[in-house]
Amino acid sequence: MVIETADLLAMGLDVFSPYHDVGIGSAEDVVEKDLEGVRDCDALFAIGDGLDSGTIYEIGYARALNKPVVYYAENESDQDNKMMEGSGCRITDDYVSAIYQTVWEAMVL
Repeated sequence: MVIETADLLAMGLDVFSPYHDVGIGSAEDVVEKDLEGVRDCDALFAIGDGLDSGTIYEIGYARALNKPVVYYAENESDQDNKMMEGSGCRITDDYVSAIYQTVWEAMVL
């Protein structure tokens, strides 16, 4: 995620990364801070390869808040991407496209 963060920062975006800004800890320590980051964001950039439950939850939470989600996955199957596709996420397997789509989504707001 370091490269992705650097690329988004270079494009002029402020970046909140649950891993870097909240860290690892108990549910009591991380969940509300993570959800606050999703509530405060203009757009969510999600890395789909090797999805974990936290990323899946963040995507669903963002979509429930009508936040645009750019979902970048090179190695996930159509079956794995079904919920992201059906909930209106922008899905791409191209990294550069994912970065630009995230910038465009954030700028539209």
